[in-house]
Amino acid sequence: LQHNNVLEVLNIRGNDISFIGLRYVIDWLLMNASLKVLDFYGNKLDTDTTGDLTSGSLLARALQHDASLQELHLEDCGLTGSDVSLFSQSLTSNNTHLPLDVQRNDLNKVPSSSQTTFAQLP
Repeated sequence: LQHNNVLEVLNIRGNDISFIGLRYVIDWLLMNASLKVLDFYGNKLDTDTTGDLTSGSLLARALQHDASLQELHLEDCGLTGSDVSLFSQSLTSNNTHLPLDVQRNDLNKVPSSSQTTFAQLP
């Protein structure tokens, strides 16, 4: 993926992508302006080993800097309402109107580090 700048659809649905794997995907996404569809369905995204970052904050960072995405599928990924709020803030900051599919997540769950805010994004 690192040298592919023409990929438009990345489907990594149900591959048990860990937090570390998510970081690699996000790093690539920040360097790629051609991706239109990203499908993470069914990957139980979690926090890093130190608990400082969340999957939601990493994805929000990518969304803040990437205006090429047209679809983002995050169903059944273990996301919280705080994560979705970060996504919303990121999309608003770069004027992107990206539909987010966040069905089958526990949006009422309060994460253990509920102090994560948009300002703390890396």
